[in-house]
This record gives sequence, structure tokens and C-alpha cells, in this order.
Amino acid sequence: VDASLQAVRVFYYREGQGATVSVYDGGHGRVFQVNGHTEAGDALLDLHHQLLLGHVPALLHPHPRSAVVIGLGAGCSLGAPPAHDSIEKLTVVEIEPAVRGVAEEFADVNGDVLRDPRLRIAYQDGRNYLLTTPEKFDLISADPLHPWTRGAAYLYTSEYYALLADRLAE
Repeated sequence: VDASLQAVRVFYYREGQGATVSVYDGGHGRVFQVNGHTEAGDALLDLHHQLLLGHVPALLHPHPRSAVVIGLGAGCSLGAPPAHDSIEKLTVVEIEPAVRGVAEEFADVNGDVLRDPRLRIAYQDGRNYLLTTPEKFDLISADPLHPWTRGAAYLYTSEYYALLADRLAE
């Protein structure tokens, strides 16, 4: 076995309904991958990006009460809005149920958000969820997969961004 592989520690691995997800540490912190592509990690640069996706919308809104996060991932973007006292209702939409175990592996950096009593999880496609829910949200945070990932292109369209705007409360 390659010596570099001996240092890899796998924390979580699941072959889900539509993707294979894993969390491992190769010596430089935990990494979350979907189908072999890195999506998040607990390195400082990754955490800055993830936390900003959750905190910036909450800081820009004068009194946010509801938030929806499209994509659970490591849970760090989802874990940011509950830190703002005004948040009463928190929803996450995740297409792959196996990703829940990923967020559990990152509980120490996401504020253990999966145990937050305000949280509701919807396991479905985020775009379809927004198309079918009558709800409006004060905050919407979406961190889609990279454009080169199969099936992600529709998350980079003007129609998708118009849908996001339509789901925002006044």
C-alpha cells in the first residue's frame, strides 16, 4: 500500500441514492467529498467561505426570522444563521440523504446544527423545493456544486436566480 494512503483516516463513507459521499483526513484536516470532488473542509480557508455564506445574509437583513439553506454539506453555512437571535425557523434542503452523516462529522465546527430545534430538513432537489413551496424566506443561502459537476448547470442560470429572488420575503 502506498505510504501516503496509510495516513488517510476515513471518518464517513456512504454510497447514497445519487452520490457517493465521504469525510476523511489525509493529514491536513477533514475533507468532505461528493463523488470524489472536494466540497468542504475544516481548514481555515474553507471555514471562512462556508461561514460567510451563512452569516453575511443574516448580517445584511435588519431582522431575519426565517432562513433556508440549499445544500447541507458539512453544515457550516447552515450553522451560521442560528447564531443570530432573531432566527425562528431554519430549513435546509439537501438532495442526498447520505450527506446528513457528513454534517454530523463536522458538528464541532457547524455548531451541532442538526440538533437545533428550529431546523427542518427537506430531502429533495433545492430548485424543485423552491418551485413548489409557498413559503417565503428572509434569508436564502445557496452554495451549489461546482459548475463542472454533472447536474449542477441548472443552478447557474438566470431562471434559478429569479426563483431565489421570488422566494425572498419582503
